[in-house]
Amino acid sequence: MTETGPCLVEVNSRCHGAAGSWMPLAKALTGYTQVDACVDAFLDAEAFAKLPDVPQQFQASGQVSMLVSYHEGQVETTQFEKVRELPSVVFLEENLQPGHRVEKTIDLFSLVGMCVLVHSDPQVLANDLQTIRGMEEQGSLFVLAN
Repeated sequence: MTETGPCLVEVNSRCHGAAGSWMPLAKALTGYTQVDACVDAFLDAEAFAKLPDVPQQFQASGQVSMLVSYHEGQVETTQFEKVRELPSVVFLEENLQPGHRVEKTIDLFSLVGMCVLVHSDPQVLANDLQTIRGMEEQGSLFVLAN
């Protein structure tokens, strides 16, 4: 209880979802993942004991980025390969296919994709993210039919 009433503290120990797409990011940043730690806790006590109590300084730069659409229309083709070719992109989920209609992104359910970016040089990551944001604004993640 607090002065203003009950305080709910969520202790959410489950793994993050997104089909494990975050695992390369966690591994690059800390050298291990929550999944690694869980497996070691049950199968390799020595490895588990070597894990730090709190993560140390990050070993790389990285983030998960949701891809959004500012445009609407019938998708003729996608340009996701341009995102995939960026130096820091290690995972790309495409939620948009040619022939489908795209709406402006308003929530997680209307995202056009998601990518995980990881790089040892934070400037490379920042440049790639800027490129992706520019593609979103210009509508060049996809080509719309006339």
